[in-house]
Amino acid sequence: MNAIVSRRHLLSGTALVAVGGAAAALVGCNPTVTADLAKAGQYAKIVAEGLNTIIGIIGNLIGMSAATVARYGNYVAQAMALAVSIGAAASDSAAQPLVQQFEAVVSAALGALDSSTGILPAIVISALKDIAAVLPEIMTVVGLFTAASSRPAAFAAAVSPDVAVQNLRNFIAANKS
Repeated sequence: MNAIVSRRHLLSGTALVAVGGAAAALVGCNPTVTADLAKAGQYAKIVAEGLNTIIGIIGNLIGMSAATVARYGNYVAQAMALAVSIGAAASDSAAQPLVQQFEAVVSAALGALDSSTGILPAIVISALKDIAAVLPEIMTVVGLFTAASSRPAAFAAAVSPDVAVQNLRNFIAANKS
C-alpha cells in the first residue's frame, strides 16, 4: 500500500450527500466501522497469533534464555489483548491509540528476539519479517503513518502486507501446538 494516502482510504471517510439537488461532501464524518478498520483488526489478530505461535518454537530452543522467552511472552500477551481491542474499536480515531500501542508492543517483541537471531530457525525469522511487513499496513489503514525505523533491521520487511498476512496464516496453521 502506498505510504502516502490510498484513494480507498481517503474516500472511506468521505460521504456524498444530496443537498437541494447539489452534492456536498462530508469529510471525516465516519463514526462507524469501515472496511479498513475491520482490516486493521483482522491484521492485528493475525500478527498477535503469529507472535503467539512463535512462543511454542522459541521456548524449546537450545541457547534461548528463559528470561528472553518470558519477556517475549509478556509482549505477546499485551499484543493479543490489544488486537482484541483494535478489532472491537468503533472508529478509526478510537483505534488509533490502540494501534500505536500495538505497534510499540510488537516492535518490542521483535526487539526482544533481535539478539537471538543466530539461534532462531529460518521459519521464525521469516514469520518475524512478515509481522514487520504487516505493522505499517495496520497503522496506515487507521490513518497513522509511520516509518518502520523502530523495528530491528534483522526483521526488515521483504514482502507486501497482503503476502505477509497469507504467509503468517500458513505459518500459524503449520505450527499450531
